[in-house]
Amino acid sequence: MLKNLIGVTLDTIERDKLSIQRLLEASQASLKDAQVMELSNEGRFDLAYKSITQSSSAAMQAHGYRVLTSKPGHHQTIIQSLVHTIGIDSSTLITLDQLRKHRNVIDYSGDIVSDTMLSEAIKQAMALLMECSYLYRSIFNAEPCIDPDDAPEIAAADLRRGIWSVNGKIVSEAEGRAAFSKKLKELGYSKNDS
Repeated sequence: MLKNLIGVTLDTIERDKLSIQRLLEASQASLKDAQVMELSNEGRFDLAYKSITQSSSAAMQAHGYRVLTSKPGHHQTIIQSLVHTIGIDSSTLITLDQLRKHRNVIDYSGDIVSDTMLSEAIKQAMALLMECSYLYRSIFNAEPCIDPDDAPEIAAADLRRGIWSVNGKIVSEAEGRAAFSKKLKELGYSKNDS
């Protein structure tokens, strides 16, 4: 499907392990900066969105494509390509596209970012970074290029206050923890990594 966009909004490239690794590391750095509480919600949102586009670019490059940034709509193209590069579902695609649209509103009208919108952007950036890192590891048979220790620390009180959801369904804390552990194992992380 992406082949249909060559010359229109995409170009083909040789896969370069180091370039993809650098994009994932940049995505992780942007995500980490998005969690600096002293920054404004708008600045933090912009950094989380930047992390999303960096991870998306890494996924696209891992498949031998890059977006033509000189063409209009390149952010939309890079987000929509995630359906083909990492297989995101339609609800995630809709959420990411809403974040893209909100980012445009912020840039051109100075709109504010709510705590809820910021939280969603950070959550989506984290999930996307993990998925794209897994893609990188599977293609290049490589060690993780992101450091799970750079993720924000979550205290037990944070987990008790939160609402656990698996595939859009609200579940108990025990079910949520089990699903989280299972996903970490699928991504190749063990207890020794934490």
